[in-house]
Amino acid sequence: MLSCLVAQFVVSNQWARMISLETIIAANMWVASGRGSFKEAYMAVNNTDLCARSGQYDYSWDKTNEWSFRDHICIPTCDFAAPEQECVWQSETNYLENDHEVFFVTEYTEFANKRNGTGVLETRQSYFTPFEDAFSIGLAYRFHLREKDTRDLTLGWARQVAEGSSHGGVPVLVLDHQDAVMYRLIPDSDGIELTLRKLLKMANVENWLSSFQDPALFGQNQLEGYQLKGPLGRISGLPLELRLYCYNGVAVPNWLRVPSDLAGQVFCTLQADASHALWSRKEVNSIHQQLMPAQFHRHLYMHGVRVRLKVGGEVAFVSFNSILNTLVNIFVLLRIPKVAVLLLTTVFLGHLSTIYKKVIKERFNLGQQVGGMASRLLSNSVTFLELEKTSKGIPKSRMAEQFRDSLKNCQEMDENEIAALVDFCFNAVTQRGSASQREDFGHEARKVLEDLGSTGFIRNSLHGVDEDTDEDDEDDDELLREPENLLKLMTLCTLALPQTRLGFKMLCISLIGSA
Repeated sequence: MLSCLVAQFVVSNQWARMISLETIIAANMWVASGRGSFKEAYMAVNNTDLCARSGQYDYSWDKTNEWSFRDHICIPTCDFAAPEQECVWQSETNYLENDHEVFFVTEYTEFANKRNGTGVLETRQSYFTPFEDAFSIGLAYRFHLREKDTRDLTLGWARQVAEGSSHGGVPVLVLDHQDAVMYRLIPDSDGIELTLRKLLKMANVENWLSSFQDPALFGQNQLEGYQLKGPLGRISGLPLELRLYCYNGVAVPNWLRVPSDLAGQVFCTLQADASHALWSRKEVNSIHQQLMPAQFHRHLYMHGVRVRLKVGGEVAFVSFNSILNTLVNIFVLLRIPKVAVLLLTTVFLGHLSTIYKKVIKERFNLGQQVGGMASRLLSNSVTFLELEKTSKGIPKSRMAEQFRDSLKNCQEMDENEIAALVDFCFNAVTQRGSASQREDFGHEARKVLEDLGSTGFIRNSLHGVDEDTDEDDEDDDELLREPENLLKLMTLCTLALPQTRLGFKMLCISLIGSA
């Protein structure tokens, strides 16, 4: 028991005070310029099936084709597109939602209402934006625990500080989806930069954008001939959670395998998770005013990869309070206080301890206990022996004589009723009735015992009867065989006949009075 508690104390860090960094880490994420070129990313896929034969990726969520995405065109950015070629601005391919969220567009459908001198022209067109190799995120973070946050509540001198930042050379362990370390990063002054391709690889969904998704999760394709396929990953999009957790050497979780050279140091982990994959979309409205009088309204229905940053982690410090609480728990579980109190009361209180010790540790003589038990057994059998006429037991005639003597002052019962009462009681005690009668009789007997509390007075009323005056009866061979039946006899006598139940209370009063 003690070894298990000590192991729990050490392994679970119960000697330390754990402080969560979820609200302490200040982090910022942005869309980085990226090391890849939008033009190079576009040219790498321009002649592939994605752009040249995009019809095989058409998808409709409903049978009415209201939510259909088909006839896609791979669209370039306007900084390298031909003069007459449709294009998209780089700013429309990625969006910074907030400090912890970035959205990269992989596919969108444009609903446009163009207006000129002749009227309004409504258009609809779907596009692929194949720039995942050019997309990147930037990440910076910082945390600092003040002395008052780490000061032990009991020991004011136990002041410890933990801090770290992406600019301070704190190592970052990049983890895969199985919590294994992929590689180590040492952030520079610009923070951490990761391409979208690296993020997808970290989450084990490197081929997500070019793969058809499960129709059971994302919806079956309602277009003719495509029923067995779900949407292309580029069309469905993907929510991606990027977790930045920081620890010091004490608070490292058990599942994390930290390199030996980082033992005892402050470090962070970075992990991408795509386990909650569902549709990821965004809608944008805009009005474009050109140099000519014509203008048009655009509604963009986009799908893409949404990266959300989540921060957390823990740091731990040696805490006197935590150690004290753990020791108290160990003492209570081992029942040490109980043993200490027992030792104090039986040893260290002088004559009072002698009294307490005799009460707690009672001594007895086995011979005396056996002798007392035998004496009580003999005294309980005296009443039965005095009522016994022969060596076989108490005859029915003796029972009738004793009943008449006990009920001589009872005016409610005549001689015939008393005889019937005796007959019923004798048969019930000797179990001569039916099984159902014996069951009802036992139930009534228990109720009477609860009402009367004790039947000693009845036993006393039967004591001292002159057995020499008894006359033998033809039913003398019907005897009460056991001394224990005496108590049952006295209880059952109050339950004999239905006609006597009306006078039940009077009968009990008579028995008590005669006693």
